[in-house]
Amino acid sequence: MRNKLVFLLAIIFGLAAAFGVYQYLDSLKKSYRSSGNFKQVVVPRQTIGPKTMITEQMLRVKDIPVELIQPGTAMDINEVAGKIARTELYPEEPILLSRLHKDNDPSGGLSLSIPEGQRALTVAVDDVSGVAGLLRPGDHVDVLVTFDYEPEKNTLTSLLLQNISVLAVGQSMDSVQKGDKKVNAQTVTLAVKPEQAPPLTLAAESGKIRLMLRSPKDAGTLALPSARMQNLVR
Repeated sequence: MRNKLVFLLAIIFGLAAAFGVYQYLDSLKKSYRSSGNFKQVVVPRQTIGPKTMITEQMLRVKDIPVELIQPGTAMDINEVAGKIARTELYPEEPILLSRLHKDNDPSGGLSLSIPEGQRALTVAVDDVSGVAGLLRPGDHVDVLVTFDYEPEKNTLTSLLLQNISVLAVGQSMDSVQKGDKKVNAQTVTLAVKPEQAPPLTLAAESGKIRLMLRSPKDAGTLALPSARMQNLVR
């Protein structure tokens, strides 16, 4: 009986001590907050994988002591929402801005350079069709296709696409080149809308395509009829 009483008293005193510690820590936390020694930082609610677009629903703000805040820590959800994670982010861990990709960050690979709503599509080129190897990522081109049109038993050249952005030349995504040095690339990767991809693929597979380099000052489009072989003979 005495042992049970001692055990019961130990539990009661233990709970009282735990409650006292909780009260002390809570009052200490309130004291820190009132003295301005806590600040809000942004933390993930869940694990966020690399190359994941971060939404507001994945984030929350958390109070931590100012002495624990590292330089470059995100303090506002708007600094993080809409960004792409560079590395894995863990729940409740303050997010460093250096762990996020910047907009159009080339270090994140081709996928981060693709404009929203578009796709990257690679086409084969040679010295002639690829503008003599002088294309650079960031340039804009028009796409011509030449093919045999059986119903007319004629060869046609049509203006297929206009003002298309060049994402990569060969495996290079670097738009900065020294001088006008030629790039010997056999492929060019273009940014196209999903509905532009099938006709461009068909043109590349069934005909011959040629790229026309545009001036950065010219963003207009034209409605041009197809050129026919028979019309070239006068």
